[in-house]
This record gives sequence, structure tokens and C-alpha cells, in this order.
Amino acid sequence: MVQIFDLPRSRSGVLGEAFGKGLSKVGENIGMQQKQSQLAKALFGEEGEQYAGLPVDQQLKLAKMQQDKQLEEASLQQKTEQQQQKNQLLQSLLGGGEPEGSSMEGGQGGQGVPGEEPMQPRATEGRGQTPGRRKKFSQQDILKIGIDNPQLARIIQADQEKTETQTQKKFQSERDYQSKRSLPFMKKLDENRSSLDEKDQALFLMKNAIGEGNLEFFSRDSFANFLGKYGEGLRTAKGAQLINAQKEFLLGNISRAGARPNMWIEQQISKMLAQIGRSDEANLTVIESLQSGQDLDRKKQEVSDQLIDQYEKELGYVPGNIASQVDKIVKPYAQNIQNRLAYRIRNIQENEMGENKLKRNLNKRVSQGTPLTLQVAGLLLSQEGSRDSAMKKAKKLGYTVPSLEEYRNYSE
Repeated sequence: MVQIFDLPRSRSGVLGEAFGKGLSKVGENIGMQQKQSQLAKALFGEEGEQYAGLPVDQQLKLAKMQQDKQLEEASLQQKTEQQQQKNQLLQSLLGGGEPEGSSMEGGQGGQGVPGEEPMQPRATEGRGQTPGRRKKFSQQDILKIGIDNPQLARIIQADQEKTETQTQKKFQSERDYQSKRSLPFMKKLDENRSSLDEKDQALFLMKNAIGEGNLEFFSRDSFANFLGKYGEGLRTAKGAQLINAQKEFLLGNISRAGARPNMWIEQQISKMLAQIGRSDEANLTVIESLQSGQDLDRKKQEVSDQLIDQYEKELGYVPGNIASQVDKIVKPYAQNIQNRLAYRIRNIQENEMGENKLKRNLNKRVSQGTPLTLQVAGLLLSQEGSRDSAMKKAKKLGYTVPSLEEYRNYSE
């Protein structure tokens, strides 16, 4: 049997084997580093170089952590965007402005419209109107919205109920305040309403008695007044008519003043009325003055009734500044009534003067603004020969020339 023995290796062979093993290990290390670098670039992209020296398991663990963080941030961003979309949808449905970042749910203060306070009605807004630009949803609209988004429907319902409650409270408060201010005007208006017709009738009877009777100084009724209670047997029908009309007008003024009848008040008011013993022209001048005041009161009554009806329909109450509004509207009419009174009183004075005296004083200056009556206009036309010359002369003397429409109005 032949025994085989390992032959001893030379020193160079041993060194070659060791060198080969070293080179193999270095190659393995270089390959591992390349694999780590490639993995880092795959996991972290451009930032992979700073992680290339980490072991593979650490790189995988770190990549997993970054991935979880990115997923969490993406989820949070998605929720934020969804919340913003909900807010924008709610704002667009309610017709409000831009939301101010408040949360629709889970916010402080309970339910409500995010980022928006309930709007209040203006003083000029009517009863039942929705203030501002806020859209009014019907129950049917809310039910339709609730099919797709029940939460949004609940928020809209709660917001509308809150807004309507606040609007109603504001309206009631405003109505109570304004009604309290306008109450004295309304009471006075009702008191004057009943006396207007009575005073109109009294003025008509006064004017009729003066026009058809003889109530001047040298008359039976004047002598009857002189004799007092012993002269009533001399009283004429027109004299009695004038006295009765005085009392009717007197009672109307007393009720308007809100005072109880007494002797002193009767004496003061009766001095303003037509009197037996005065000339017809004096009494007619007094009646014209009283009639102008009556016309102005009636116009105020008419304007007041119109404004009250308008405000009751639009606001549900009468504002406290109703009196100033009436005065502002009536002011142009008051000026027209005043001009009419001036013309009619001037006409009465000229009738009292007579045509002869008018002709003698035709070229004399008058107070600036004295209305030019048709009687004086005719005399000037005869004197000057043409209309233009007559009008020029009238203005030079101080007369104010009414328009044709004003002449018609003043003569009625």
C-alpha cells in the first residue's frame, strides 16, 4: 500500500494564497460599499450620499421612518385642503365673505358659521327681510343639501335660526324705540284729524255770513252786541250764523291745543276770528289767514298719512323722526300757501281801496314782494299800452308777478 504525504509548500505559494484572500476581501468590501451607495441613492435620491456609509439595515429603517412621516404630512395636508373646501362651500352657500380660518367642527363656541358673525338688520330694512348678502334657504333647500352633506345642512339650519332670532330681537327693539318717539306725533295727528272738518265748516259759515249779511259797525248785529243780553232781539240770521261759526272754530282750536275750555282761552282765540262790528274786508282778511293755516294742516295730515302707511308696510313701525320728515315734504307747499295768502289779502285790500284810489296810487312804490293782482295789472296795461312795458313797470315799483298757473291757483 502506497502512503501519500502532502508535500510542503514553498513560501512564495503561501504568500500568494494569502494575497489572493486579501484581494478577495477587499473586493467584497468595495462591492458592499457600492451596494450601500446604490441603495442610499435609491432610497433617498439626491440626499443619498450622506446616508451611503450607513449599513443597509439602518438605511432601510431610516427610509421607513421618512416614508411614514411623509405619509402623515400628506394625510394632514389632505385633511386641511378638504376642510378649506368645506369652508369655501359653506361660505358660498351662505353668501358671506372669505372665512377667517376657523374650524367648521370642534371649534370653540359651539356650532355656528366659521369666521363670520351674524349680520344685523339696518334700520331701513323691512320686516321679514334677510339682512346683508346672506342667502335665505328654504326647508326644501336644506333637505336637498342634507342628502349629500348632512353636517352642512345642520350648520345652515342652525345659522339661519340664530340669525332670524337675532334679527327679530333687533327689529322688536328698534320698533319699540321708534314707536315711543313717534307716539306724541301720532296722538296729535289723530286729535287734529277730527277737528279739520269741523273747522272747515266753521270757516265756510263765517265767509258766507260776511258775504251775505251786514255785520259792519253800523249794523243791527253790532248794536245788538252793544246792548249785550238785552240786544239779542235785534240779532239777524247772518249775525247768529257768524257767532255760531266762531264757537265751532273755537272748539276745534281748543281740542287741537289739548286744553280745557275756559274764559281766558276763549277770549284769546276769539280775537283771531271774524267779529261783528268790523268791516267786511277786515273779517275776510282774518278768514283768509285762518283758511291758509287750515290748508297747511290738511296738507300735513295728508302727507303724514301717506308716510305712516308706507312705513307700516316697509318697516312695520313709524320712525321717531316722522315729524321732521313731514315738515321737509310740506315746506314747498307751505311756501305756495303763503304766497296765495299774500295775493288774496292784497286783493281784499285793493277792493277796499276802490278803483279810483288805486289809479291815484298806481305809480307809487309798494313793499318789495307785494303780489301783482289782476286788477292792478289791468290798470298798468291800460297806462303803459303793452304787456311787456306793464310788467317792467310793475317790477320797477316793487311788485312780484305771479305765473299764469299761480294766478289760477290764487283765484280759486
